[in-house]
Amino acid sequence: MEFLADERSTYYQETHGRGMDAAAKRQVRMAWTHQLIPSIDAWVSRKHGQVNFYLTQLLSGHGCFRSYLHRFGHADSAECSWCGHYVEEDAEHAIFSCAWFAAQRQRLEEALGGAVVKQSLVPCMLLSPENWEATSCFAATIMRELRAVEHQTRVQLV
Repeated sequence: MEFLADERSTYYQETHGRGMDAAAKRQVRMAWTHQLIPSIDAWVSRKHGQVNFYLTQLLSGHGCFRSYLHRFGHADSAECSWCGHYVEEDAEHAIFSCAWFAAQRQRLEEALGGAVVKQSLVPCMLLSPENWEATSCFAATIMRELRAVEHQTRVQLV
């Protein structure tokens, strides 16, 4: 399990972190939802699944992710509290590679019947109500945990 987390962290650092200028990072952020939902027709014409508060945060990248909070001065750093230096905590990191959520990710992968990767997350959600629910529960778990950490940090600063 630890090896898998290290492997995902290395991949994430290579594809997101170092060497990107601010404009490139901004482009990646703007394209996040489009990367997850490349076909709006399939999304709009789905037969099941309600988008809730937690799914909205995960799919938009606008939630209690340190990178998002840092952009507005609500976090001292964009780095992931659990994965260490040079690893930006954004929606992509939380979903696909953060060591803190490895157990939850593994349960989601078991429910979906395969690895959770950016290109397959939404298509898997659209396959069945059960997949949608599993992903929704995963989103809720991650977002509640991140919200609790953000709240605890704010309380400690006061």
